[in-house]
Amino acid sequence: MKLENICDVFSGYAFKSFNEDKQGLPIIKIGNIKMDGSVDLDNCSYSTEVPNCKYKSRLNDIYIALSGATTGKIGMMISEEYFYINQRVGIVRLIDNNVPINYLRYFLMSKTNKILNDAAGAAQPNISPKDVSKYDFIYKDIFEMNRIANELNNAYSLIGIKKKQLTMFDELIKSRFICQEVL
Repeated sequence: MKLENICDVFSGYAFKSFNEDKQGLPIIKIGNIKMDGSVDLDNCSYSTEVPNCKYKSRLNDIYIALSGATTGKIGMMISEEYFYINQRVGIVRLIDNNVPINYLRYFLMSKTNKILNDAAGAAQPNISPKDVSKYDFIYKDIFEMNRIANELNNAYSLIGIKKKQLTMFDELIKSRFICQEVL
């Protein structure tokens, strides 16, 4: 089954101008999509243009960087606040309620390298939402999709905990050396 059978996949709006003084509507750009799968909502650009509401964020939208060095990175909207989506940010919006959103998110995360490879060729990687919508989606029984998504949620949570522990150990090691230098 193709991704387009379970999702709408399209690009954000081509805003003509932005401002950094928080005048107008907050805009999600490629730079707001983080490598960890989150979306940085605190550092948005703003625009006074008002596009069609199709480009307004929705809870559980999934965003894909469609061009640039980070083509293929994936982020998911976890806020019910309204933001607008800039061009070259792909929007993946579920239309099939039988697909768990986290299963879809992990499926797309598994395609990050494929998206980047398919985008290569020009000076700057670039892929269209139509190309992404043609990807084969692995549709399973809803219970199996939930099981897989839950397993991956647990694995990513464990990875996050281990990363925090490593950061704390790094800080401990640095503090030991700084304390010894002072003595």
